[in-house]
Amino acid sequence: MKVLLLFSGGLDSMLLAKQLLADDDIELAVVHYRYPHPAAPREYEAVARWAVQHNDTERYWVSLPIAAPQMDIGAGTPGPRVVPHRNLVMLSHAVHMADTIGAKRVYIGCNHTDEHAYVDCRRGYLIALNSMLAESDIQVVAPLINQSKHDILATARELGLSGWWSCYQPDGSRPCGTCNACLEVAK
Repeated sequence: MKVLLLFSGGLDSMLLAKQLLADDDIELAVVHYRYPHPAAPREYEAVARWAVQHNDTERYWVSLPIAAPQMDIGAGTPGPRVVPHRNLVMLSHAVHMADTIGAKRVYIGCNHTDEHAYVDCRRGYLIALNSMLAESDIQVVAPLINQSKHDILATARELGLSGWWSCYQPDGSRPCGTCNACLEVAK
């Protein structure tokens, strides 16, 4: 079955990519969405490095006009960077793209840790979205939804996963160490 993965280059999407590639019944396509925020260049680099290693995987690079001033609250400033309905915009486009390329599932790396700060990472949100998609052959899937960032990182380490980027407010080419993405990984 062909699937489309929202691929940021972060820990969650890198882990899903690795797991999906290991499944012989899955034909993986990935889409990386670029929009203006402080970590965009680092995310793009992580995705580009991955793409070189997986050059036989179907990939799409899409720029979206998402306003994201909430992402740039300053290096060294802790807290989430909430861009309202960002995932809804990406998922809407991804569902359209999945239909266009013949994919039956759209995968997203929402997890239990994310759902506290990000409305569009919550189980109920995804259930409602899938309810709206019930008339189509496409389903949004979030296999990490019950896992904590700690569990995801432990699985990634077991699998030898590397090269991901999960900092929201990089200090040049280094993670800031204080945004909530960095703090969750550090826990």
